[in-house]
Amino acid sequence: MASNNALHLSFSVILAVLISIMLSYSAFALGASPGKIVFDNLVSDGFSSTQLLISTSSIEEETISLGVEGELADWITLEPNQSIITVSRGNPYLLDISIHPGLDAATLTYQGNIIITKINLGPMQQQYGAFVSSELILPITAQVSNEKLAKCSLGGFKIFDTEENSYLLVSFQLYNQGNVRIYPEPYLRFYDPSGRLVFEHEETLDSILPSKKEKINLFFPHKLSKGSYTLIFGIPQCESQQSEQLRVLEKGSLSEEGTFASLENKPYVYIGEQTQINAEFENKGMTPVYSRLVVDVKKDDKSVALLESDKLLVLAGDTQTLSAYFMPKIPGKYYLGAKIVYGSTVDKQTFSQGSVLEAAENPDQPAGESSVPKIVSAIILVIILIVILNLIIKIVKHKKNGL
Repeated sequence: MASNNALHLSFSVILAVLISIMLSYSAFALGASPGKIVFDNLVSDGFSSTQLLISTSSIEEETISLGVEGELADWITLEPNQSIITVSRGNPYLLDISIHPGLDAATLTYQGNIIITKINLGPMQQQYGAFVSSELILPITAQVSNEKLAKCSLGGFKIFDTEENSYLLVSFQLYNQGNVRIYPEPYLRFYDPSGRLVFEHEETLDSILPSKKEKINLFFPHKLSKGSYTLIFGIPQCESQQSEQLRVLEKGSLSEEGTFASLENKPYVYIGEQTQINAEFENKGMTPVYSRLVVDVKKDDKSVALLESDKLLVLAGDTQTLSAYFMPKIPGKYYLGAKIVYGSTVDKQTFSQGSVLEAAENPDQPAGESSVPKIVSAIILVIILIVILNLIIKIVKHKKNGL
């Protein structure tokens, strides 16, 4: 009898250890911050947005599905606009969530949920899924009112020294704190030391949605002569204005100098695959400049494409990434000869840099997922089942011999 009890105890211990191994193997947890989403003081046909950080305890990359349910599901947009994402412990996912109540939305409080689910369950997780937390439900609350609020705030205002008869650069951040879109109309007024208004400039900017924060650069010509000026800057919609000092220097006082810091591209691509070419431009001068990337693509010493990036404004001391795109049509090796053109009034060029890109035929059957994790899972499961089966057979034989 004692031998039988000992065998039962041994079987229980081994089974517990095996279950612990399975649980540790399939351990997985989802996380999200914040734990709930609240949109206050919305209006019908309005807009608001926030962000959600999705994380996991898994070291390996996991595939996650996203969904929205509830009475406000049709109002919610997730950005990037995709229902399947990947996430790992070292690579959490930042999700933009925006809401646009319908034009006929009543003055009520609406509820819904964001459903975050792991979808690539392995063999062991499929069998023992009851032990695994693979779904997260985040509540969303949206309160729609009939009170429209137009409100904004200014921050980070800066004006840069300039030269006579050149360009002025004004930089600032604008935050729409209301619940309706706004069309900012900044004004700038320049006064000489005697207090006389000598120059003014006004613009109407693109609309800014509620809850959005935008960094804005105003870059425009002026005819101010050498000297010091007081600038009054304001935006009527924000009900605020700021005062700053401006220096206008002699022509040629502010140097323009730029550096082509780096050039990057994928070394190997398939035919018909669009590849991105990135160049880092550093403005080492004393004045803001426009910059653009120009790439001469050659194959067999013949030019096959001339690429050009968008023109970007780069502030003094800042670095910007300029991007151009190329899609090879035939296989072979391509040489990329790149330069950066920059300047505020007169174009200058950096030294050229080169890179190589090799294009190949796209195979008929793309490489599938690695089967190694699935094989390992299957082997472990088979070993566990064999051990359990052997123990059961020994117990049955022991009972028969005992009879």
